[in-house]
Amino acid sequence: MISAGVAIAVARACSSGIISECGCERVPKGAAGGPRWKWAGCSHNARYGVKFARTFLDVAESQAEDIRSRVNLHNNQVGRMAVTSNMQIKCKCHGMSGSCELKTCWRATPDYRTVGRALKEKYNVAVLVDQNNLGRKSIRRFNSINHGRRRQKQKSSMNRGWPGKQWTPRRTKHKRDLSRDLLYYQKSPDFCEKEKSLDLPGTRGRRCNRTAIASAPDSCSALCCGRGYDLVVRRQKVERCNCKFVWCCQVECQMCSFEEWVSVCK
Repeated sequence: MISAGVAIAVARACSSGIISECGCERVPKGAAGGPRWKWAGCSHNARYGVKFARTFLDVAESQAEDIRSRVNLHNNQVGRMAVTSNMQIKCKCHGMSGSCELKTCWRATPDYRTVGRALKEKYNVAVLVDQNNLGRKSIRRFNSINHGRRRQKQKSSMNRGWPGKQWTPRRTKHKRDLSRDLLYYQKSPDFCEKEKSLDLPGTRGRRCNRTAIASAPDSCSALCCGRGYDLVVRRQKVERCNCKFVWCCQVECQMCSFEEWVSVCK
């Protein structure tokens, strides 16, 4: 997302004249919208934005040969491709009383929400990259929407001189194109359980908000990882109570002790 964000920001800065080294993107050839439609305005210079993002972000990773650097370079490129593949055409109408007799159009970079949504979809089906001791890489797909589905074998009988023979077509393995997929080389740690090596305390015994909606970050549904929660008396709480105004001119209160019930993850 950082690589995509840099590309978008630079492309828009070029069209706004903020960066002197670049300007508007070249007008595409042809009028795809017909005789009352033409390219005009100042298109966002996505080409320069992508080039700048590649130079700015990839220079440190390109010097290394480890798997982490290669995965980062690949994901940077995927982020930039999410910008160029979601470019938008924006138009402005011209004419009397908004009749739109002529439209002038230009190419604009997508907003950050559009790019973020596209990358989130790729994140959900990201590909795990393993590197063994020999340096060869094998790629396995996790979290795919198609994971676990079984394809039924389709058999067809063909009468080519062998009546009654069942002919099963050979399966051909198609190599998947991973150029537009996000990659990762290690699984993220599970914050639910305690992990001493990573100094992760886990969420057992952690205080949570039982009245919050499930999507809230401090809700018991989010923090307790499906284990549920307990109500416990955490401490005695002392507050002022039964306050009254005494003439003249002060407020007198009593000190009351309350038991504070809190919810903690199991």
